[in-house]
Amino acid sequence: MPNSRNPHEDTVLVLGCWENADKDYSVGDVPLGAAITDNRLPESDGIAK
Repeated sequence: MPNSRNPHEDTVLVLGCWENADKDYSVGDVPLGAAITDNRLPESDGIAK
């Protein structure tokens, strides 16, 4: 699998982490996904307002 070089690949890796989290549920993957979602939420609110 290619490393996260492009933003698109980065998103794929995140999605893959979430799918793997369903089986492995690695503590390291969960905060990463939560942090990315947290960062996107404030940006969306700012754009909406």
